[in-house]
Amino acid sequence: MFSTTARFFPVLLAASSCAYAAMQDAGAVVSQRSEPTDKGTRVVQDVSLATATGGYTLRYEYLEREDDPARIGFSKWAPTLGYVPLGIAEPSLENWYNQGFFQWTFDGFNINEYKAQFRVIREFGPDAMVEYVWDTPKVKAIARFAVTSRSDKLLFFGRY
Repeated sequence: MFSTTARFFPVLLAASSCAYAAMQDAGAVVSQRSEPTDKGTRVVQDVSLATATGGYTLRYEYLEREDDPARIGFSKWAPTLGYVPLGIAEPSLENWYNQGFFQWTFDGFNINEYKAQFRVIREFGPDAMVEYVWDTPKVKAIARFAVTSRSDKLLFFGRY
């Protein structure tokens, strides 16, 4: 007959193995908050993409427009210069482009004033991936961001 400790040992070993496997995987966690301002509702969506070796937080920050729900206003300065209001807020705000880090234009048409639709493609596993889609009158632009297990790199895929 097994002792009480011996009965639980295989369960603890299995739980430890699952925890170790989970640490080797990638994950995506999404949070969103909004607050009213005098210029409209300010929306801040944070998406954390992380692995055991590194992590990044994408921040999509904009003002909702009551007059045109498909378009957005800006609560930061970088989008006023043509940057898409999607920034990298972590690993730190310093030395990262937390207000926007890319401009995307098509024959002079900038997508930055249009609201992106967001979805999580893969929340957890050997990789994690999220997608932003700007479906504008001129172009449908898609940006995907991913992390893979055992890597500290943020991958960026764009297509239209």
